[in-house]
Amino acid sequence: MIFPVQQRLRAALLLVLATLASCEACGFGVDPETDRKKNTLAAASAGSDQLEVRRTTGPIAVDGVLNEADWKGAASTGLFVRSMRADPSPPELETTARLLWDDAFLYVAFEVQDTDVWSGYGQRDEPIFDEEVAEIYIDADNDQATYHEFQISPANVLFDAYFEKRRSPDWRVAAQYNANVKSAVRVDGALNERNDRDRGWTAELAIPFAELKAIRNIPPKPGDRFRGNLYRIDRKEREGGGVFAAWRPLSAGDFHLLQDFGFFVFSDRKADGK
Repeated sequence: MIFPVQQRLRAALLLVLATLASCEACGFGVDPETDRKKNTLAAASAGSDQLEVRRTTGPIAVDGVLNEADWKGAASTGLFVRSMRADPSPPELETTARLLWDDAFLYVAFEVQDTDVWSGYGQRDEPIFDEEVAEIYIDADNDQATYHEFQISPANVLFDAYFEKRRSPDWRVAAQYNANVKSAVRVDGALNERNDRDRGWTAELAIPFAELKAIRNIPPKPGDRFRGNLYRIDRKEREGGGVFAAWRPLSAGDFHLLQDFGFFVFSDRKADGK
């Protein structure tokens, strides 16, 4: 038997529980950082493996600033996640990327948070992947065999290579491929001042379609797709471990797993939304 006082207490308890559930659903009482990372994790595990590449409406000055209206209207990858699917959560230091295109170039922009921006290498095609870099891989004909790799360091040092199959030939041979890539980097802080606290760096690249091997259409046609992925390596010292992040997380610890890549989809939609 439930007495009247017990009935009132029970009703009050049910009301409190319902209110708490409603507040949680609306986002009240939820730590914003925890909620952001939870939502990003859900997006990474269930999100699209396609990134829309919108057309430019005017010239892009490759200067690392990203102040053109087209960059503001470009589709974003969202936050990169840790590169392994076993832990696809966003690293503490965030990275995002955006792509654009016109008849001549694929434009790539990386925005990288980094509290210690440094780079030791200064010559093209040195192994900058042993330090800090942002990277794009492109399989232009979707054959999951031949592909290009483009890397940029905070010192605006470029590494570009062409592989005929996974990791073959050796990177030193593959890096003999040199495309006429335009690139620029802006550092928000001081490069190679190891005792200060930086905020990050922005990299911008223009990759000429005419110098991509096995590309089917120059320029691409709306609806064409390149298999590809985007990465960031954050290290404290050369070859010293580090944090590895990706747009599309991988099934194993190798950036060259083409079967795990997503797709860059060329659109006739203008970056200004018109």
